Amino acid sequence: MARVQYEHGHNGIFINAEDTIQALDPDHGVKLVLGNSSKGVYNPIMQEVHTDDAMRAKAAAYARTRVGSGYNSDFAFKG
Repeated sequence: MARVQYEHGHNGIFINAEDTIQALDPDHGVKLVLGNSSKGVYNPIMQEVHTDDAMRAKAAAYARTRVGSGYNSDFAFKG
């Protein structure tokens, strides 16, 4: 399978085939974004991480615990 690269500066986690959890920006924080919602969405494109379904489920479950959290503007500089 050929890899496709996208220009992006934003990431989220798909929790199912349509809905994502995204850290939108400092004003909105971490939100559940429904697939049919256009407000605040960065047009997510689903990409695959090479792992098993159990790990994907754990990542989605963790993302759900972060909904309502604030946005961390310093994320890029954490080591």
